[in-house]
Amino acid sequence: MTRLPTPGSDSGQWGDILNNYLSQSHTADGKLKTDSVTAAQLAPGAVKTAAIADGTITNAKLDAPTKASLASADAAIQDTDPRLTDARTPTTHAASHASAGSDPLTIDQSQVTNLTTDLAGKAPAVHTHTASAISDSTTVGRSLITAADAAAQRTSLGLGGSATLAVGTTAGTVAAGDDSRLSNSRTPTAHASAHASAGSDPVTIAQSQVTNLTTDLAAKVVAAALDAATNILSNGNFVGTTGWTGIYGSLSATANVLSVTGAGSVTYFGARQTTTVTYTAGHKVYQRARFRVTDANCVTVRFSYTGSVSGGATTTVQSAPAINTWYEKSIVHTLNAGSGSVLETFYAYYASAGATSGKVMDLQYVISIDLTAAFGAGSEPTAAQMDTLLAHFTNKWFDGTVYDGTLFNERIGEVGREVVHAATTAAARTALGVEIAVGKNLLDVSTVTAGYYVADSYGGLQASTNYSASAFIPISASTVYTLSHKQYLCECWGWLVWD
Repeated sequence: MTRLPTPGSDSGQWGDILNNYLSQSHTADGKLKTDSVTAAQLAPGAVKTAAIADGTITNAKLDAPTKASLASADAAIQDTDPRLTDARTPTTHAASHASAGSDPLTIDQSQVTNLTTDLAGKAPAVHTHTASAISDSTTVGRSLITAADAAAQRTSLGLGGSATLAVGTTAGTVAAGDDSRLSNSRTPTAHASAHASAGSDPVTIAQSQVTNLTTDLAAKVVAAALDAATNILSNGNFVGTTGWTGIYGSLSATANVLSVTGAGSVTYFGARQTTTVTYTAGHKVYQRARFRVTDANCVTVRFSYTGSVSGGATTTVQSAPAINTWYEKSIVHTLNAGSGSVLETFYAYYASAGATSGKVMDLQYVISIDLTAAFGAGSEPTAAQMDTLLAHFTNKWFDGTVYDGTLFNERIGEVGREVVHAATTAAARTALGVEIAVGKNLLDVSTVTAGYYVADSYGGLQASTNYSASAFIPISASTVYTLSHKQYLCECWGWLVWD
């Protein structure tokens, strides 16, 4: 408990007890603590005005009359109020200055800038001018104004008699603007020759203007001068795996099907052939293959044609292929800048590297043709046209080189190709193994008997007014005879009879 020290006692504790007592209201430096003196310690009237700090008494501490007085003072108009000055925007009052308003204005012309001068430069509202006084008038215009009557005005304008005719459809009238005879919806006179190429109004029609022409043309093959077409890829029917390399996968071949199994190394795998053909920028190349995937996770199948050094293209031919579904796809690449030997690759792409592990893509009947080399620059067929051409081949595929005749029928054979390419008729006969010798006419017309024909069954003559029969003509085995006219021949025991 805090107390003062007791005289005659508290030996040895006086200092501590006294310090404890004084610390209740004093700081260590002897000053009063901030909370030592409260309202309870103040005697009435002890605080004078001089002891009150400026700005320390708030409105809440004032009595009610004082508050009311101050509120009235705050609401009073101050001497700085802009409403007490003339420099303020007046309220709308234009109506008061109108002629019938409460404060009408009367303004002298001199009060309007330049009004007196501008009025002096104006002519009276009522005045006259001669035709010649119209400064920008023409001779024709003045003659119209000064003409004595309508006839004179028509003469001035150079109008003929039609200017006074009534509108109608008979003689002595003029046609109205909506006269049906002036309409375009009437039968024109014959003029087809004017639209011919050498006519006065030749017609040029776009292919799109002819019904189905664009579609029909797209279905046709190119009528180009084709000598030969070569399948760049060897062993495209996969008799084994010769010539093919697995790309991030392994290869096996069974029954003309090449199976590529992914290794799980990267997000794709495929089969590639490195050819001996040189990559040629600007050429158009056709690729076609039959393929399937044996799972449902393949993202895309792509065909690739690249140069071993640089250049080439890889194109998606099928997205999200269905499981175990065979697809036949073809594409035409236009080669960009590049070099080296041609590399042709057929890929299956997956979402991740791990997804390719153990997955299988099967390939059949792959074919690749340099269209520019085969057909010539500018004459290359489209992929659809090449598909049509290859439809003549079994499985739409061939190996090696075929010639123009075989591009439409692979069964023409070697002799057929020699005939197709023969330079002369003699060369064609040689290809066919035919030898034709020039000989004399074996028919002796003096032996012809009219009104008979030779019976096939026994070689005797039979009467008929429709025929004439010659004597027998000896013939020899393995000898070719040529007829100059279509006639009926009867061969009897080594003799030839002309009917």
